[in-house]
Amino acid sequence: MSRDRVLRLAFGALSLPLLVLPTTAQGAVTIGSSLERVANASTGGCVGGTCTLAIGALDADRQASGGISSPVNGTITTWRIRTGITPGPAALRVVRPLAGGLYTSGSATPQVTPTANAISDYAAQLPIQRGDLIGVDCCGAGGATFFTASTPQTTRLDFEPGPLAAGPGTAPGGSDNFEVLVNADIEPTSAFTVTKVRRSKGSSISVTAQLPNPGTLIAGDPHDYALGAPGGKPLLLKAGQTEAGEGSVTVKTRTTQLTRDRLARRGRLKMRVKVLFTPTGGLPSAHLLKVKLKG
Repeated sequence: MSRDRVLRLAFGALSLPLLVLPTTAQGAVTIGSSLERVANASTGGCVGGTCTLAIGALDADRQASGGISSPVNGTITTWRIRTGITPGPAALRVVRPLAGGLYTSGSATPQVTPTANAISDYAAQLPIQRGDLIGVDCCGAGGATFFTASTPQTTRLDFEPGPLAAGPGTAPGGSDNFEVLVNADIEPTSAFTVTKVRRSKGSSISVTAQLPNPGTLIAGDPHDYALGAPGGKPLLLKAGQTEAGEGSVTVKTRTTQLTRDRLARRGRLKMRVKVLFTPTGGLPSAHLLKVKLKG
């Protein structure tokens, strides 16, 4: 019988202390404007009462630390807007570039009215994809000072009348060189799926997972320190670890001599394998697998 055989496995529901972590922007990436310039420019009012004004390009010294487009698949957890003397209703909108200079809408927050002459921040739960931009839905007949003049390297995309709709794509009605004073914190997605588990030659167990973002994938015994456990006597020799990009990734861990001896005596052995994924700059998530080894 071939030593390279697929293991029988079952996916257990997780309720692990390791996953109960505070929601924090500490590991999040921030995109959009740095918000360092004073808001002193208004739209003067949008046709139809609302438009979507998005950051299409921005000078490097005006960008947030993560740039202007999302480098990860994730969730916007906080957004901020800088306002001058004229506030007005506003909402954050995810703007998704398509081919041919077209754009479509992602999700948007509920409308808020930011405080005048201040930076206002708001909690959110908006999905965002790698490469997406952000913009603001605003500005009625009275306009609103959410902008500042910039350089020719800056592009403000104007979707008017708005807001930008979802669908096959819309070209901007125009563009100019004003900076949209909005940014957002993105928590990289850590949810992943395990697609295959195999026992390979050399008494190793390989786990293949589909990852949503670049990060670190670890597989090993649930009692291993490397997987966040307080310690114990692991059945597996050591955790396998790999730094990987988005997509299908395989990590291997080897069984101990004790495990191999038990398997030889009994012919089969039940054990657990913990698989932990931590996206770069994000919080970890895990799967706990029940596997059956056959001798």
